[in-house]
Amino acid sequence: MPPGCNEPTVSPQYWFTVCGQTGPAPGEAAPMPAGPMQLGTSAETSGDTNYGTSGGTLELTPTTVVYHTGGSPKGSPHVTITVKTRNGGAVVAEPTDGTSGRGFEYITSEGEQLNTKVGLIPSGFDGNSSAIQPGTFQWAAYTWGVKDNQRGGTLQYTDGTGVVYTWTIPAQDTGPQVAEVNDGF
Repeated sequence: MPPGCNEPTVSPQYWFTVCGQTGPAPGEAAPMPAGPMQLGTSAETSGDTNYGTSGGTLELTPTTVVYHTGGSPKGSPHVTITVKTRNGGAVVAEPTDGTSGRGFEYITSEGEQLNTKVGLIPSGFDGNSSAIQPGTFQWAAYTWGVKDNQRGGTLQYTDGTGVVYTWTIPAQDTGPQVAEVNDGF
């Protein structure tokens, strides 16, 4: 990294142009969006920079929540949340996936943070949105194992610059893809 990039007094312009970084400079707080948002509300986020993409911008819209007992171990409860990811920018962009401490996490109504997603993906949805071309979108579904008393809570997403977005998740099946998700299992 060029000299001065780790200094807490680095200017945002120097941080972006010379250091080649995105997000807040050292010592600068990341802007936090108002929240939590309701299911169906879109958020303009920054893409991941770990996979050869330049970050870009992505519009994320969680649309549906389904509580079900499919998958393994057989009969254990899960929550699946669908997300429409749209790239309205000019460059290829990819959502963060959790490998860098970012991406989607489910926070139960009790406050337990579940960041490990299980591999249950309903037919018709991607398990994790991959690189998305400008002007296109993808549907993804994220599933977590929960206990019966952990219905309802918060979906949290940390984008490529470290900004955290939250959505309130209802305690009952809600949204336009409920039947599609159930049929996909």
